[in-house]
Amino acid sequence: MSNHVGGVDPMGYFSSIDKPFTFVVKKEVMKYPFVGKCIKALEGAFLDREDLKQSLRVMMNIQEDLKQNKKNWLIFPEGTRNKDPNALCLEFHHGTFRAPMKAGVPIVPAATFGSGRVFKNPGRKHYPVYIEFGKPIYPNEYKDMSTNELASLVQSRVQEMVSYHARKYCQEQLIKTK
Repeated sequence: MSNHVGGVDPMGYFSSIDKPFTFVVKKEVMKYPFVGKCIKALEGAFLDREDLKQSLRVMMNIQEDLKQNKKNWLIFPEGTRNKDPNALCLEFHHGTFRAPMKAGVPIVPAATFGSGRVFKNPGRKHYPVYIEFGKPIYPNEYKDMSTNELASLVQSRVQEMVSYHARKYCQEQLIKTK
């Protein structure tokens, strides 16, 4: 479960995770020339946020994949990219936690920082992007929690990691300007 700040977030995770995984993405991504084909090739899930029944079917399929240990899934529980550079995270949607909770699998909080800058300043060539993985939350830790409580816990852990990298980046920028 990760925050989502830029269009290059998936690329960062591909370079950071050594196990096969796939994504849950909005159905509109299917039409993106390169990305849509990549998600299809990775057997990702396309979620129609306007169709509750379809969304439930997709999440139930993910739950089955997780139960059978078929795939690892990367989910952005904010539901969209956070375009506000001053906000640590948008609210995590608790429904995205139902599938992994019912499957009884560990949930790994992950944080991305800096990827939102990549397409904003085309003249720059170097954009540090930070990805950090938090301590997994195991089923025995969340077994008595609601999806709301788990979403809040994961969001707070991700926000903590993001704020660390934001402070670090700001300090680096101050040093460069002196």
